[in-house]
Amino acid sequence: LVKRIADSKFKTIVFIDDKNKAEELKKISDNIKTFYVDYAKPETIANAVDYINNNCEKIDTLINIAGCVVAGPVEKLNIDEIRRQFNVNVFGHIEMAQGIAHKMNNGRIINVSSMASFGLFPFISPYCASKKCLDMFFNSFLIENKRNIKVQNWCLIQRKLTSLK
Repeated sequence: LVKRIADSKFKTIVFIDDKNKAEELKKISDNIKTFYVDYAKPETIANAVDYINNNCEKIDTLINIAGCVVAGPVEKLNIDEIRRQFNVNVFGHIEMAQGIAHKMNNGRIINVSSMASFGLFPFISPYCASKKCLDMFFNSFLIENKRNIKVQNWCLIQRKLTSLK
């Protein structure tokens, strides 16, 4: 996805929490800039928002793909792990959108959500709840925002990809 966007000559800023992947992405195109963000750490989101506000005139598209899963029976789950999951899967996305929405007139926010937001699956209920919460917040954002920012919550189904040589 990043390569396709950069190949279309769009300046692409990738917020990523993996330094090795960040280096790989930078090698793909001069249109790609990487920036460390861990959605569980609000200070890294604030740094990213500051960077955008100081270096970008307008943002056309924000793609939120960060996510994590806490699994296990509810009665035995560590509450700190559940909080971290909600920070990554929900609050981090909201903080990023709030921080840059003023630069997104007529833009688009794409959240990579999950089919888990539509149901209840044993042993991943915190994940289901966080993805439903993400969807609901951004469905409201779509209706409430006055900047004509479109919102899409994508629920992707992972399939084995084969080469089309």
